[in-house]
Amino acid sequence: MIDLKGKIAIIILCAILGFVIAMQIQAVRQATGGNKFLNQRAQHMVSELRSLRNEKEKLNQELDDIENRLREYEISEADESIIVRNLKKDLSKYHIFTGFVPVQGPGITITLDDKQSEGVSFLMYNYEILLDLVNELNAAGAEAIAINDQRLLSTTGIHYFSNAVMINSIPTTPPFVITAIGNPQALEASVNMRFGIIWNIRQENNLTVITKEEENITLQIYSETIQFKYARPIEN
Repeated sequence: MIDLKGKIAIIILCAILGFVIAMQIQAVRQATGGNKFLNQRAQHMVSELRSLRNEKEKLNQELDDIENRLREYEISEADESIIVRNLKKDLSKYHIFTGFVPVQGPGITITLDDKQSEGVSFLMYNYEILLDLVNELNAAGAEAIAINDQRLLSTTGIHYFSNAVMINSIPTTPPFVITAIGNPQALEASVNMRFGIIWNIRQENNLTVITKEEENITLQIYSETIQFKYARPIEN
């Protein structure tokens, strides 16, 4: 009889202990939002950590570049040739950009022509086709462009006037030959993509478009002088 009572007491005690443990587990789950919340929180923290690491790498690279540049200028106190070399590089780059020096390199040529009907040229009255091609070439990384040997700059105007297309105030007529220096494969792929600009041009009647990759193209200098009447540099 005594053993039976002891067993019953033990069973009751175990039941109470199990109930208490179950209540504690339930309380912890409710407080933390369960495993789903913990997983989402962990994923968010990992994403933030990855973003911070990428940002740290970029900042470290920028810091290295600045430190290298500073070291060059420190060395240049004893050897001014480094500054001179850097200035020459910058000057050469801006000469190319402004068209004041002839340039050569690989690229592509695009020839456009049409069959004039009664002396009327479709290309002459739709010269915006030239603008679209130039924009596409610039977007594809062209470093220098010319149309019929007229070097294109940021100040170049292309418009129709007196039965001719004016480029740098020079009258030009079809056929139009666009020459562009840059990565030949990238330039050719950009203008010749399906449903792209040349695909659309070829849908027009009597238009002929020929593209060709070139190993070496030479573009002459911009023949006019750029004068600034209103723009002035800001003095520090």
